Amino acid sequence: MCLYNNARYKVFKDVGVYEMCLYINVGYKVFKDVRVYEMCLNNKARYKVFKDVGVYEMCLYINTGYKVFKDVRVYEMCLYINAGYKDFKDVGVYEMCLYINTGYKVFKDVGVYEMCLYINAGYKVCKDVGVYEMCLYINAGYKVFKDVGVF
Repeated sequence: MCLYNNARYKVFKDVGVYEMCLYINVGYKVFKDVRVYEMCLNNKARYKVFKDVGVYEMCLYINTGYKVFKDVRVYEMCLYINAGYKDFKDVGVYEMCLYINTGYKVFKDVGVYEMCLYINAGYKVCKDVGVYEMCLYINAGYKVFKDVGVF
C-alpha cells in the first residue's frame, strides 16, 4: 500500500481484494473497488454512510459523540466515540470494546480480530488478528500493513 495520510487523501494500492482510495482530510472517505466493501464515508461531517457494502451496510454518526451501525447483519454495533470509548454490542464474532480518545483502542473478544490499536500516540499496533496482523504507522504520515495474509 501507498498511503498519503497527513495530506488530503490516502491511496491504498495493490491490496488484493481491498484496493481502496480514501479521501480523509477533505471531510470524507471514498472506498472504491473493494468488492464487498464499496463505501462512501463522510468523515468530518456529523455522520458516515457506508453504502453497498454487502453484509456491512452501515450508518455511522461520529461527531455527535457516538456511532450507530444499522442493518449490518452480523455487525449490529453501537459505538460511542467522542465520549472516549466505543462499545460494539451484539456483533457476533466481533464484540469489541474500543477506547479511542484516551489515545488507544482495545478490541476484545473479537475472534480472529483481537486487536490492540494505539492511535493518538502516532501509530497503531494490531496484534494477534489472525489473517490481519497489521502494523500501522499513521500520524507519521504513512501506514505499513505487514503480514496481513490476504494483503
